[in-house]
Amino acid sequence: RLSADPNSLSNLDQDLPNALNTRGGLAIYSLPQQWLWCETWCSDETKAAAKTIDLCNNPMTKEPTLKSAKRIIPEWVDLDNEATKGMRAVLQALSKQRDEIQSAKRAAKKQQQSPGDTSVSEPSKDELQELLCLICSLYRCSCSF
Repeated sequence: RLSADPNSLSNLDQDLPNALNTRGGLAIYSLPQQWLWCETWCSDETKAAAKTIDLCNNPMTKEPTLKSAKRIIPEWVDLDNEATKGMRAVLQALSKQRDEIQSAKRAAKKQQQSPGDTSVSEPSKDELQELLCLICSLYRCSCSF
């Protein structure tokens, strides 16, 4: 048992197969090691044949998962950098979009406060199309306007 609490989910991965196996002999099959390689129970020699790598917490080292990912999977650093770069680009685009919307709201409010002119101009079809294209590009949508 991983936990003394019978309701703890940490016991589920061990208790459920044991319960199923003893209540009527339901056969449980494990995946071949190559489909679920984990440093805790697999050797370094078998890692090259691994189809998936489980970045499980190693109870012996208590090493943080991200640190072990960088050590175990050489490509991890490049993939992590690429993901970070992509997220920064999305955040910058959203920030720019937010700034443009706030600027448009300020301009509309200023126009409403102008003496003698109480009308607010509607965005043109081209402006709306440009905004839709910007939103689509943020979400990598394949629509065309």
